[in-house]
Amino acid sequence: MEYCRKNFAQISMLLFVLGYWGYSMKTPLNIGVRHLIPTFPFIYILAASAWRKFAMPRVDTAYSLFGALKGALRTFFSTAIKYAFLAALILWTFIETVSVSPNFLSYFNQLGGGVSEGYRFATDSNYDWGQDMLRLRDWANSHPEADKIAVDYFGGGSPQYYIGDKAINWWSAKGNPAESGIHWLAVSVNTLEGAIAPLGPYYSRNLEDEYRWLQAAKPSAGGMGALPTPDYRAGTSIFIYHL
Repeated sequence: MEYCRKNFAQISMLLFVLGYWGYSMKTPLNIGVRHLIPTFPFIYILAASAWRKFAMPRVDTAYSLFGALKGALRTFFSTAIKYAFLAALILWTFIETVSVSPNFLSYFNQLGGGVSEGYRFATDSNYDWGQDMLRLRDWANSHPEADKIAVDYFGGGSPQYYIGDKAINWWSAKGNPAESGIHWLAVSVNTLEGAIAPLGPYYSRNLEDEYRWLQAAKPSAGGMGALPTPDYRAGTSIFIYHL
């Protein structure tokens, strides 16, 4: 009870974080890590508190000069190692942040596959929110052989505004664009995941929306989020196929 009284604030924050995350994992609304943001300040406070307790030097009661010197050296090296570890983590975070620039929206850490493979775990605003249309424009400008591009874009922008007459609005039910003389397909990964990934309980979709013709034409990368392997990518979120 004494421990609970002294650590009431930390215990309250921990219970809030656990309760909020537990409820969030059970809800069917899985459209972005942003919904967990209310817990972030408490996680930071708890992490800082835990670090402080971990890194705080321990005071040894010494009854001799030798014992005091030995204790001081032990405390110095122990603290130095802990702060070297913290410095390494900060440096790692800095390098990781710089290396993924400017694809911050699609960021996943290395355990999650990194910025290029995070779509295997989650999409929508966790990975693809239509942020790569300008990169698709740049790709189209640098590939003159792609005279026409079937575009199935998940976003609010207009492909024709950015790409001009090259862009032809497309979707799975229209079939293989190669049959219409269009040999390039650019499709948002969020759309592909919605069309191909296994369905959860209470969800359904039409067969013509499942991009089965694309799956037949292009081999799957396998594993979680088994999407057809793209020939190119615009940024991280638009997969480009040569048909």
